[in-house]
Amino acid sequence: MSDHPGWLLRVSDALSEPPMVVPWMRRSLALLLALPLVGTVGYSLIEKWSVFDSLYMSIITITTIGFGEVHPLSESGRAFTIVYILAGVGVVGHAVSTLATFVADGGFLANLRTRRARMELKHMRDHYVVVGNGRLGREIVAELTHHGAQVVVIDREETNPLPHGVRLIVGDATQDDTLKVAGIERARGLAVATPSDAVNVYVTLSARQINPNLVIHTRVEDDGAGHKAKRAGADGVIQPYHLGGSRVAMGLLRPASLDFVEHATQRQFDDLHMEDVLVGPTTKIRGRLGSLDLHTTRGVSIVALRKQSDGQLVYPGADTVLATGDMLVVVGPPDRVIAFVAEASA
Repeated sequence: MSDHPGWLLRVSDALSEPPMVVPWMRRSLALLLALPLVGTVGYSLIEKWSVFDSLYMSIITITTIGFGEVHPLSESGRAFTIVYILAGVGVVGHAVSTLATFVADGGFLANLRTRRARMELKHMRDHYVVVGNGRLGREIVAELTHHGAQVVVIDREETNPLPHGVRLIVGDATQDDTLKVAGIERARGLAVATPSDAVNVYVTLSARQINPNLVIHTRVEDDGAGHKAKRAGADGVIQPYHLGGSRVAMGLLRPASLDFVEHATQRQFDDLHMEDVLVGPTTKIRGRLGSLDLHTTRGVSIVALRKQSDGQLVYPGADTVLATGDMLVVVGPPDRVIAFVAEASA
């Protein structure tokens, strides 16, 4: 079992309410609760006592308190008491042993963890779902958690360890129920990173149908699968070999440019940060870029702009006018970028 500080939830457990006690424990508890009833009926019929006296005699007998008889017992009553004591000791001992085994084997704590996981998933919003816990999936998870995102991982097996706080769902992501258990309807983004192109395209299609507003990035190996993933609803397609080749070539041709991009985007560098910033409806960050002079007043630089009107990504000039809904690509020291994000997104 993977030893990670988050929680693990199997889809089969998530789709059915876990019982507080297992069936064989339930039988022991039923027998334990039935003992006072049997004793009450027995003493009432044999000794003709009241219901209360019979119940009282039953309780002090099975608990072996030894307060003495409520009324003198007949010979039949004593015979019944002998049998009742032997049966009661056996039932109580079995129930206690069953409960101790359930707790010692971890069944009780596992039950509580499953319930906690189910409840936490129901309240999770704007999180990220990563399908596949292989090498690529683990890198995606590490980057997301580095930036403080809530992450749920789906994998068929309980294998590789995960960072602190990451949730693991063991199940088949091609099944809609598995995606819904991960809260795909309420998620902000999905990364599909299994080794199979067919699985990745199918998961992309299923997720897009469940949540039309989801941001989806899908791993594929060949160009044909990339086109299919796009048609299935992927916002972005990642081809690891193409991406790796492009980065190597960029390092050879433009090493300083590559160093800058990696410095601004990768988690191991903390002195420079790049962020997408959405211009909010009430922010003061609107108007001509030249008049705003963001580098001087806010300590950040805008390196790209995606206008809401046409969706094109461009390099903004001094005459570019910012409007509500525009997406800015901002770079600068982390504290300045964070402050600018809060101001521009208001």
